[in-house]
Amino acid sequence: MSPFNITVRMSSKDAHYGGNLVSGARILELFGDAVTGLSAAADGDEGLLSSWSDIQFLKSVHPGDFIKIDAVVTKRTKLRRFVSVSALRIIRHLSSDNSIVEKLDDPECVARATGVIVIPFSVAHRKAENV
Repeated sequence: MSPFNITVRMSSKDAHYGGNLVSGARILELFGDAVTGLSAAADGDEGLLSSWSDIQFLKSVHPGDFIKIDAVVTKRTKLRRFVSVSALRIIRHLSSDNSIVEKLDDPECVARATGVIVIPFSVAHRKAENV
C-alpha cells in the first residue's frame, strides 16, 4: 500500500509554550489527518482512529518550520489497519526575528507514533465482494 503524506507550515498560532514551541497536540492532530487520508485513499472510507501507541516527541518544533507527515500501513487485517506515522522537519525557520529559513538536505524526525485505524464492516464487506 502506498504511503500518504501531507506537508504543513507551522504558524505562530501553533506556538503555545515558552521558547515559542509548537504544541505536541498539533503534531498529533496532523498525525490524525494523515492517517485519515491514508484510510480514505486505501479503503474509500475515513475509518476511525482507535488508538495511538509509542508516541515519541524527539525534537522541538517552532513556528515557520515546515513539517512533512508520512503515514504508512504496516499491517492489515479485515477491519484494522496498523499504521506508522512520522513527522519530519524539511525546512527549519532560523529566527523569530526574520523570515530566513533553511532547507534540510536530511529531514529531521521530530515525532513518530504507531496507531490503529478501524474501518467499517460494510466497507470491508464491499471490498471483499469486489475482489
